[in-house]
Formats: sequence, structure tokens, C-alpha cells
Amino acid sequence: HKDCQVAPLSNVYQRQKSELSDGIAVLVGSNDRVQGIVTQLEETCRTVEECCKRQKEQLCEKFDYLYAILEERKGEMTQIITRSQEEKLEHVRSLIKKYADHLETVSKLVESGIQFMEEPEMAVFLQNAKALLQKITEASKAFQMEKIEKGYENMTHFTVNLNREEKIIREIYFYREEEEEEEEEEEDATEGKTQD
Repeated sequence: HKDCQVAPLSNVYQRQKSELSDGIAVLVGSNDRVQGIVTQLEETCRTVEECCKRQKEQLCEKFDYLYAILEERKGEMTQIITRSQEEKLEHVRSLIKKYADHLETVSKLVESGIQFMEEPEMAVFLQNAKALLQKITEASKAFQMEKIEKGYENMTHFTVNLNREEKIIREIYFYREEEEEEEEEEEDATEGKTQD
């Protein structure tokens, strides 16, 4: 050990104490930076939550707006069907009343005719028969049988094909600014070619 230089214990103590102090300072500085990053990340979490909440609200508003348009359109189209239904039913009911009135008139004439057929007096019969025959003839000629056309009750002309709209709705997705930039570049390139 003669050739070895031994540092005095106090020097070793001071050097290691200094190294330890420097190491602690580095760790404290590092901790401060890490704490700063943690604070920044926590703020980022809050910002992400707020942004997502705002985006969800906007998305819900846009979908609610679409629902409102669909509900309004459904209501309008339902009203058109209801009006057509009312018109058709009113027409059919007027025919029913017309036929019912005719049946009642004819029934009364038939009843009068049957009673009149039992008239024992030939002179009375002949005297009133002509008037009754005229009423029967008028009743059968005056009544025009109005029928409704075949398929009158059919409402298939109110069918709606929403395949195209369904496809468009299913393709709804988030808008990205990059897509707009690409589309603008494509449009500019297309316009440049058409101008050449």
C-alpha cells in the first residue's frame, strides 16, 4: 500500500457528500420537471374531457336537428295520406248513403206495389196502376250505379323509397380538415387542367 495514495477521510466524505447533494439536486430538478409534466398532462385530460363533451353536445344537436327534420317531414307526409284517406272515405260514405236512400225508396215502392197488387177492384187498380208503374220506371231509370274503380282503396302511391337516404345516413362520419384540403387540391388540379 506504499504506492497508493490514500485520500484523507474528510476529503472522501466531502466529495461523496457533494456528489450526493448534486444527485439529490438533479432528482429534485427532475421531479419538478416531472411534476410540471404531470400537471400539464392533468390539464390535457381536463381539456380532452371538455372538448369531447362539447363535441358530443354539438353532435347530439346536429342529430337532434336531423331527427326534427325527419319528424316534420313524416308529419307532413302523414297528413297527405290522412287527407287522401278522408277524401276517399267521404266519397265511399256518400255512395253508401246514396245506395241506402235508393234501397229505402225502392223498398217502399215494392211494398206499395205488393199492396197494390192485392187491390180487388179492377177499376181502382187500373186507375192507380199507371201512376205506380211510372214511379217504378222513374226509380229504376233515375238511379245510376256509380262504382268505384278497381284498386280505389290502394294506397301504394304513398310508398316512399328511402334507400338512397339510408345509404347517405349510414355514411355519416366525422369530418376531417385533411379531407377538405385534399378535395381543394384535387379541385385546383382539375380547374388547372380545364383552363389549359
